[in-house]
Amino acid sequence: MIKNIVFDMGKVLVKFEPDKYIAHHTSDKEDHARLRTEVFQSIEWIALDHGCIDQQEATRLVCKRLPHRLHTIASDLIHTWHLQREPVEGMEPLVKVLKENGYNLFVLSNISSAYHEIKEYIPALAHIDNEFLSYQWHMLKPSPEIYQGFYHHFGLIPKECLFIDDLAINIFMAQQSGMDGVIFRGDTERLREELQAKGVRIK
Repeated sequence: MIKNIVFDMGKVLVKFEPDKYIAHHTSDKEDHARLRTEVFQSIEWIALDHGCIDQQEATRLVCKRLPHRLHTIASDLIHTWHLQREPVEGMEPLVKVLKENGYNLFVLSNISSAYHEIKEYIPALAHIDNEFLSYQWHMLKPSPEIYQGFYHHFGLIPKECLFIDDLAINIFMAQQSGMDGVIFRGDTERLREELQAKGVRIK
């Protein structure tokens, strides 16, 4: 029996749109592609989520690979991307009804310390009971350790949990750890149907 619903953050509770963030700074196609690769697809971006470097160090390392003219943009992206927060439509009502129906609600997310600067602007988080954030625990999805750490920290039984994430690999590894899951593809009505099919109560 499912008692706990676990949510990812990016592309589930809040939009994460690197191309949109970059477009605010440049319309040059080559610069756009380079910034996407060197900032949002970089080792430093993963390291920020892992909690092993800070934004200043990430900026220094990223800028070493970029021409000087892109340094300011790269720095702005690393330091301010999260200010363009925009909740995913339809998620707050769904999270609210799950809470009203008695489920324990959690966030399990790969995210940097920027989380604490955006959480008050994401309505769904008002209904969340607890959070397990990668940068605080120095573990990342889809590693088995983060799922086991999550269960152990909150004293949860995996088979009583259901995970919602936008990436198939994260759901697969959750299932390998004993927790069922649903891939969120941006459609909250479809998500409601899939949750109900797994026995989750939704008014």
